[in-house]
Amino acid sequence: MTENRLSSKFVFILHADIVGSTALVQKNEKVAHERFQSAFTKFSKTISDYGGKAIEIRGDALLAEFVKASDAVSAALWFQSSNTRHNLELDDDIQPELRIGIGMGEVIVADNTVTGAGVVLAQRLEQLAKPGNIVIQGAVQETIPNRLPFEFSDLGEQKIKGFNTPIKAYEVYLTPGEYCPAPEDYKNEPLAQKPLIDRRFISVVSILFLLIISAILVTLQPWRSTDNSDSKTSVPNPSTSTENIPVAELNRQSDLSLAVLPFQNLSNNADQDYFVDGVTNDLITDLSQLSGLLVIASNSVFTYKGTAVKVQEVARDLGVNFVLEGSIQRAEARIRVNAQLIDARSGHHPTWIA
Repeated sequence: MTENRLSSKFVFILHADIVGSTALVQKNEKVAHERFQSAFTKFSKTISDYGGKAIEIRGDALLAEFVKASDAVSAALWFQSSNTRHNLELDDDIQPELRIGIGMGEVIVADNTVTGAGVVLAQRLEQLAKPGNIVIQGAVQETIPNRLPFEFSDLGEQKIKGFNTPIKAYEVYLTPGEYCPAPEDYKNEPLAQKPLIDRRFISVVSILFLLIISAILVTLQPWRSTDNSDSKTSVPNPSTSTENIPVAELNRQSDLSLAVLPFQNLSNNADQDYFVDGVTNDLITDLSQLSGLLVIASNSVFTYKGTAVKVQEVARDLGVNFVLEGSIQRAEARIRVNAQLIDARSGHHPTWIA
């Protein structure tokens, strides 16, 4: 007779399940199960890459364990972004989205089965997550080094079934414009060199914006002044030192000075923030290559992200004559872009939609 060996250990537990799996199966049982299996196979590989172990896969759910919280979060972030990109390439609506919860605690191991409060907690945290998102225990968040490019949204104290005291919970995201940390012992191509957003989409959108802005600037011809006296005062005397002139004023002395505000994400999926922020960053980089155009750096304009601002105030604070703002809405393979270039001096603002 084989003895059922019992042991316990303290680990970080990841629990994931597929959102609306029953409805997906009802649409096409064979296709749905194939895609569930494919998603979990890919996730298991990612978990292994980050030093974790996929313990159980039960139909529409996956259970894994990690020694380090940062590895669990990195694996979850990497997979969610990769899975979102994959779903966008599908030509039907059988698109498995995962919710992920990560907790910590002591678990009981019996052969290949893991049970315990840590498993239950991870499952309950996963149920708090939105489709495509990740929710982690507050105690897990406290163990993650500050140097990692993660951002946390406080969900407060959550009353969780089966636990006597409320559990602190956080949503976790990758910092916009940053790369997902690579596994420490990963020997192949570093995952950190693979952006979590589709660069082909970003390149296409950035080129589109460059064409739009070029057309607008040619139309407005801001370098041609209608007032000779103003033109003379706007050009600094080369013999005059600029050492004591504020940066905003130096920017304003250039007729072609531009600030690109962070574009708004109008998609229902918050994961598209990575894509939208990537477009904004790439657009700033590409525009800064244009000769004669002064473009404000991304670290300055991203301080305005998520806040209601007046374009005139932004132009005054940054010392620019033009402000570009807009929004991006992405659904499957379709992208809708609304861009507005505003001349802060005249208020002229032609709108372009692509």
